[in-house]
Amino acid sequence: MKKGLIVFLSAVMFLLLPFESSLAKTWNFQTTEDVNKAWKVNFSGKLDSATITSSNIYVKDGQTKHPTTPTAVNGGSSIEVKPSSPYQVGKLYELVVTTNVKNA
Repeated sequence: MKKGLIVFLSAVMFLLLPFESSLAKTWNFQTTEDVNKAWKVNFSGKLDSATITSSNIYVKDGQTKHPTTPTAVNGGSSIEVKPSSPYQVGKLYELVVTTNVKNA
């Protein structure tokens, strides 16, 4: 639970930064106890839905991309990234949002 809170707070800290289309963000590797954890990131404006793809927004477990599905939520100003297959408890994961994610 504590590690989930750390991940959540990291996401909140990212939200306090002004969003620029050229800004890429990665969060430090974190472990999770929730095998179906959904990552949620809020942005200051609406995103271009064509850029919300698993190539541009993904979760890594080490050097490998973990299968995920990013989805626009909250009218396109937030993204939610859900695993396509369960995470492994105790394994390290990192959320990546590339510079290819653009404002609408």
